[in-house]
Amino acid sequence: MVALWHGEDIHPAHIFPRGCVLNDGESTYNPEDVLPWIANLRTAIPDIRFVVAARFVADTRYVVRFQVSGTHTGSFKTAIGTAPATRNSITAHGIEVFDVRDDRIVGVWEAWDWRSVYAAIGARL
Repeated sequence: MVALWHGEDIHPAHIFPRGCVLNDGESTYNPEDVLPWIANLRTAIPDIRFVVAARFVADTRYVVRFQVSGTHTGSFKTAIGTAPATRNSITAHGIEVFDVRDDRIVGVWEAWDWRSVYAAIGARL
C-alpha cells in the first residue's frame, strides 16, 4: 500500500476490494477512487514519502503509525479550497488501522494530524 502512495505502478484493486469501508462506515470507496486521491497528493507534494514508524498486528487488523514528509511544490486541492505551491517542507503523523481479509484491505480507520501541513501551506481555518 505504501508503494502505491509513493507512485509505484501498482493497481489499487490488488490492495483494496470494491466497497472498502472508511472509518467504520463513514463512507465506502472502490479501488478506482484511490488513484485520484494519490494524484492530487502527489501533484501537490511530488516528493511525498510515507514512513512506517511503528506497527503491530491484532487478529485481522494491522495498526500502523505513519510519518509523512515532502515539499509542497504544486497546487493542493482540499475540501476547503486549493492551496498554491509554497515550496515549504511538510510533515504529518497519523495512525491507520487496516482490517485485512484475503490479503486486501477491506476497512480503514484513520486519524491524522494535518495541522502542521495546513500551517506549512498557509491555510488558515
